[in-house]
Amino acid sequence: GVRRGYAARNVVGDAIRELGTTKADSIETFSRDEMKRVLLAIEGPAFRIKRTRALMRAMIYLAALCGMRKGEILALRWNSIDFDRGLIMVRHGIDAFDNLKGPKTAAGVRDLPMPPPVVEALEAFRPFVVEDTRGLIFRARTGGSMCGSDFYKLWQPVLLEADIGPSKHNEWRHFHA
Repeated sequence: GVRRGYAARNVVGDAIRELGTTKADSIETFSRDEMKRVLLAIEGPAFRIKRTRALMRAMIYLAALCGMRKGEILALRWNSIDFDRGLIMVRHGIDAFDNLKGPKTAAGVRDLPMPPPVVEALEAFRPFVVEDTRGLIFRARTGGSMCGSDFYKLWQPVLLEADIGPSKHNEWRHFHA
């Protein structure tokens, strides 16, 4: 507002000092049993379509077994994977507008060991990859972005199949949980 001439000064700092910050709700993470059920859910009847099953298996394994975030997974390219050395080189993320971006911090650039189930899941998804000019692996069937609601249309059935309903805050468990 100040920069555009709508306000004489920025009052946000004063408001934060006066009101204080609010404590964020704690994230309800998956228990070991719930995580097992999530991994089994992608093999269940909710995922009869082979591409969808392979896609969700690869993405969930990358998150659960490699610690990758959704934006990093969606930004993954084949040239970022060294199958010979069993490494994934994380160098980018993708934002809600489908733009590739660098990591937020230097720690975001990292090489991750790739356990055999992840290798198998990526190889199983390879026949279903939709060509992308940027070489991205995980795209919607139409070639568009998997960001936002398109992804969560696939994530919620995983939770339902795993018998994991909304949390105590009446919200679906987040992919990063």
